[in-house]
Amino acid sequence: MTPLIPDLYSFTEDHGTLLERKNGKKGRHGVIGVVHREEKPFWSHPALITPNNFKYKSLSDFSFNIAVGCAHGCLFCYVPSVSATKLKPKLASYGVTDPDAEWGNYALLRTWDERKFLASLRMAENTPSSELSLDGNQAVIFCSTTDAYQLFPAASAEQRNRVNDQAKFMVRRALELIRDHSTLRVRVLTRSPLAKRDFDLFRSLVTAFCSG
Repeated sequence: MTPLIPDLYSFTEDHGTLLERKNGKKGRHGVIGVVHREEKPFWSHPALITPNNFKYKSLSDFSFNIAVGCAHGCLFCYVPSVSATKLKPKLASYGVTDPDAEWGNYALLRTWDERKFLASLRMAENTPSSELSLDGNQAVIFCSTTDAYQLFPAASAEQRNRVNDQAKFMVRRALELIRDHSTLRVRVLTRSPLAKRDFDLFRSLVTAFCSG
Protein backbone atom coordinates (compact mmCIF):
# COMPACT_ATOMS: atom_id res chain seq x y z
CA MET A 1 0.00 0.00 0.00
CA THR A 2 1.29 3.48 -0.83
CA PRO A 3 2.22 5.39 2.35
CA LEU A 4 -0.12 8.24 3.21
CA ILE A 5 2.80 10.41 4.25
CA PRO A 6 5.31 10.54 1.37
CA ASP A 7 8.30 11.41 3.52
CA LEU A 8 9.22 12.28 7.08
CA TYR A 9 9.35 16.00 6.58
CA SER A 10 6.27 17.18 4.80
CA PHE A 11 2.96 16.53 3.18
CA THR A 12 1.23 19.15 1.11
CA GLU A 13 -2.18 19.68 -0.46
CA ASP A 14 -4.12 16.69 -1.70
CA HIS A 15 -6.48 17.47 -4.55
CA GLY A 16 -9.55 15.86 -3.11
CA THR A 17 -12.65 17.11 -1.38
CA LEU A 18 -12.49 17.47 2.37
CA LEU A 19 -16.15 18.10 3.08
CA GLU A 20 -19.21 17.67 0.96
CA ARG A 21 -22.64 17.99 2.50
CA LYS A 22 -25.36 16.48 0.32
CA ASN A 23 -28.06 17.52 2.75
CA GLY A 24 -28.57 20.61 4.83
CA LYS A 25 -26.88 20.49 8.23
CA LYS A 26 -27.64 22.46 11.34
CA GLY A 27 -24.99 25.03 12.07
CA ARG A 28 -24.76 27.30 15.08
CA HIS A 29 -27.76 29.33 13.88
CA GLY A 30 -29.98 26.74 12.20
CA VAL A 31 -29.93 24.85 8.92
CA ILE A 32 -27.46 26.37 6.49
CA GLY A 33 -27.93 24.11 3.48
CA VAL A 34 -25.36 22.54 1.21
CA VAL A 35 -21.65 23.14 1.80
CA HIS A 36 -19.07 22.07 -0.78
CA ARG A 37 -15.29 22.17 -0.49
CA GLU A 38 -13.81 22.55 -3.92
CA GLU A 39 -10.71 20.36 -4.05
CA LYS A 40 -9.10 22.07 -1.06
CA PRO A 41 -8.87 19.71 1.90
CA PHE A 42 -5.89 21.52 3.43
CA TRP A 43 -5.41 25.01 4.75
CA SER A 44 -2.58 26.72 2.93
CA HIS A 45 -0.41 27.38 5.99
CA PRO A 46 1.37 24.64 7.97
CA ALA A 47 0.68 23.78 11.59
CA LEU A 48 3.22 25.58 13.77
CA ILE A 49 3.74 26.50 17.40
CA THR A 50 2.75 30.14 17.83
CA PRO A 51 2.47 32.53 20.80
CA ASN A 52 -1.14 32.83 21.91
CA ASN A 53 -0.87 35.86 24.20
CA PHE A 54 -3.29 34.38 26.75
CA LYS A 55 -3.58 36.50 29.88
CA TYR A 56 -4.69 35.24 33.28
CA LYS A 57 -6.05 31.96 31.87
CA SER A 58 -3.47 29.56 33.35
CA LEU A 59 -3.53 27.63 30.09
CA SER A 60 -0.37 28.07 28.04
CA ASP A 61 2.04 30.43 26.38
CA PHE A 62 1.87 28.81 22.95
CA SER A 63 -0.67 27.08 20.73
CA PHE A 64 -0.45 24.29 18.17
CA ASN A 65 -3.57 24.30 15.99
CA ILE A 66 -3.86 21.54 13.42
CA ALA A 67 -6.82 22.95 11.49
CA VAL A 68 -8.94 25.95 10.65
CA GLY A 69 -12.46 25.17 11.76
CA CYS A 70 -13.62 22.21 13.81
CA ALA A 71 -15.95 19.33 13.04
CA HIS A 72 -17.32 19.27 16.61
CA GLY A 73 -19.28 22.49 16.10
CA CYS A 74 -19.82 23.12 19.82
CA LEU A 75 -22.50 25.76 20.32
CA PHE A 76 -20.65 27.30 23.27
CA CYS A 77 -17.32 27.65 21.41
CA TYR A 78 -15.79 31.12 21.35
CA VAL A 79 -13.58 30.46 18.31
CA PRO A 80 -15.93 31.22 15.38
CA SER A 81 -16.88 34.66 16.68
CA VAL A 82 -13.39 35.60 17.83
CA SER A 83 -10.91 33.83 15.56
CA ALA A 84 -12.57 32.28 12.51
CA THR A 85 -14.38 35.45 11.48
CA LYS A 86 -11.00 37.13 11.01
CA LEU A 87 -10.30 34.57 8.29
CA LYS A 88 -13.61 35.17 6.49
CA PRO A 89 -12.11 36.49 3.22
CA LYS A 90 -9.80 33.50 2.88
CA LEU A 91 -12.40 30.99 4.04
CA ALA A 92 -14.65 32.21 1.24
CA SER A 93 -12.29 30.56 -1.24
CA TYR A 94 -13.05 27.26 0.54
CA GLY A 95 -16.80 27.76 0.20
CA VAL A 96 -17.35 29.12 3.71
CA THR A 97 -19.36 32.34 3.53
CA ASP A 98 -20.24 32.74 7.22
CA PRO A 99 -17.56 31.25 9.51
CA ASP A 100 -19.72 31.75 12.60
CA ALA A 101 -23.02 30.33 11.35
CA GLU A 102 -21.27 27.48 9.52
CA TRP A 103 -19.09 26.52 12.49
CA GLY A 104 -18.99 22.73 12.63
CA ASN A 105 -19.41 22.40 8.87
CA TYR A 106 -15.81 23.05 7.94
CA ALA A 107 -12.51 21.70 9.22
CA LEU A 108 -9.50 22.37 7.02
CA LEU A 109 -6.44 20.42 8.06
CA ARG A 110 -3.22 22.39 8.07
CA THR A 111 -0.26 20.99 6.16
CA TRP A 112 2.79 19.56 7.91
CA ASP A 113 6.29 20.87 7.34
CA GLU A 114 8.66 19.37 9.88
CA ARG A 115 11.49 21.82 9.28
CA LYS A 116 9.16 24.78 9.82
CA PHE A 117 7.65 23.09 12.86
CA LEU A 118 11.10 22.58 14.39
CA ALA A 119 11.91 26.23 13.73
CA SER A 120 8.73 27.25 15.58
CA LEU A 121 9.64 24.85 18.39
CA ARG A 122 13.06 26.48 18.75
CA MET A 123 11.41 29.89 18.80
CA ALA A 124 9.14 28.82 21.64
CA GLU A 125 11.93 27.08 23.55
CA ASN A 126 14.17 30.15 23.33
CA THR A 127 11.54 32.73 24.24
CA PRO A 128 12.83 34.67 27.29
CA SER A 129 10.83 34.06 30.44
CA SER A 130 10.27 37.80 30.68
CA GLU A 131 8.12 37.56 27.54
CA LEU A 132 5.96 34.69 28.84
CA SER A 133 2.75 34.93 30.85
CA LEU A 134 3.13 34.53 34.58
CA ASP A 135 0.59 31.69 34.50
CA GLY A 136 1.39 30.21 31.08
CA ASN A 137 3.38 27.29 32.52
CA GLN A 138 5.75 27.48 29.52
CA ALA A 139 3.23 25.18 27.85
CA VAL A 140 1.98 24.46 24.33
CA ILE A 141 -1.75 23.80 24.09
CA PHE A 142 -3.12 21.22 21.63
CA CYS A 143 -5.28 23.10 20.47
CA SER A 144 -6.72 26.54 21.25
CA THR A 145 -8.92 27.08 18.16
CA THR A 146 -9.75 23.51 17.10
CA ASP A 147 -9.47 19.93 18.41
CA ALA A 148 -6.40 17.78 17.83
CA TYR A 149 -8.48 14.60 18.09
CA GLN A 150 -11.51 15.33 15.94
CA LEU A 151 -12.69 13.20 13.02
CA PHE A 152 -12.44 15.01 9.69
CA PRO A 153 -15.41 14.26 7.40
CA ALA A 154 -14.88 13.67 3.69
CA ALA A 155 -16.80 12.82 0.55
CA SER A 156 -15.55 9.23 0.45
CA ALA A 157 -14.24 6.62 2.86
CA GLU A 158 -10.88 6.62 1.11
CA GLN A 159 -10.49 10.33 1.44
CA ARG A 160 -11.72 10.35 5.03
CA ASN A 161 -9.09 7.78 5.94
CA ARG A 162 -6.38 9.75 4.19
CA VAL A 163 -7.15 13.05 5.88
CA ASN A 164 -7.57 11.50 9.32
CA ASP A 165 -4.39 9.45 9.00
CA GLN A 166 -2.50 12.63 8.16
CA ALA A 167 -4.01 14.44 11.14
CA LYS A 168 -3.09 11.52 13.40
CA PHE A 169 0.49 11.56 12.09
CA MET A 170 0.81 15.32 12.58
CA VAL A 171 -0.35 15.36 16.20
CA ARG A 172 1.75 12.39 17.22
CA ARG A 173 4.86 13.64 15.46
CA ALA A 174 4.51 17.09 17.02
CA LEU A 175 4.26 15.55 20.49
CA GLU A 176 7.36 13.44 19.85
CA LEU A 177 9.37 16.44 18.68
CA ILE A 178 8.34 18.56 21.66
CA ARG A 179 9.33 15.72 23.98
CA ASP A 180 12.67 15.06 22.29
CA HIS A 181 13.79 18.58 21.38
CA SER A 182 12.51 20.94 24.06
CA THR A 183 11.71 21.47 27.71
CA LEU A 184 8.24 22.84 26.95
CA ARG A 185 5.19 21.51 28.71
CA VAL A 186 2.16 20.21 26.83
CA ARG A 187 -1.51 20.75 27.59
CA VAL A 188 -4.23 18.94 25.64
CA LEU A 189 -7.71 20.42 25.27
CA THR A 190 -10.08 17.94 23.64
CA ARG A 191 -13.61 16.57 23.75
CA SER A 192 -12.67 13.36 21.97
CA PRO A 193 -11.87 9.87 23.31
CA LEU A 194 -9.47 9.53 20.36
CA ALA A 195 -6.89 11.13 22.64
CA LYS A 196 -6.35 7.70 24.20
CA ARG A 197 -4.31 6.66 21.16
CA ASP A 198 -1.56 8.99 22.38
CA PHE A 199 -1.68 8.06 26.06
CA ASP A 200 1.72 6.41 25.70
CA LEU A 201 3.19 9.73 24.60
CA PHE A 202 1.39 11.57 27.38
CA ARG A 203 3.06 9.24 29.86
CA SER A 204 6.46 9.93 28.32
CA LEU A 205 5.75 13.64 28.79
CA VAL A 206 4.82 13.12 32.42
CA THR A 207 7.32 15.67 33.76
CA ALA A 208 6.12 18.23 31.26
CA PHE A 209 2.42 17.48 30.96
CA CYS A 210 -0.21 19.87 32.29
CA SER A 211 -3.64 18.56 33.13
CA GLY A 212 -6.84 20.25 34.04
